[in-house]
Amino acid sequence: LRIVIVVKGLLGQSGCTRMVQGGYNAVLNPNDSLEKHFSDTIKGGSYLNNQELAWTLVEEAPKRIIELENRLGCLFDRNPDGTIHQKP
Repeated sequence: LRIVIVVKGLLGQSGCTRMVQGGYNAVLNPNDSLEKHFSDTIKGGSYLNNQELAWTLVEEAPKRIIELENRLGCLFDRNPDGTIHQKP
């Protein structure tokens, strides 16, 4: 397996990754909703997002978190009750 990373600027110092606030966004809490996540996503993109793709992202995110953990072995911070820790 060979992987190549191409970046326009300095690796780790440019691109969208530098703007990430940490973590993944997904609806995992019953007090949250796909609609709220979708609204936050659209607002965060200054309403320029492709809304169909944004909805797909929001809808698929919880399944992908589980897949990352169960199939790929990613580790997520946990709350004392065992649920995945999420920022408020």
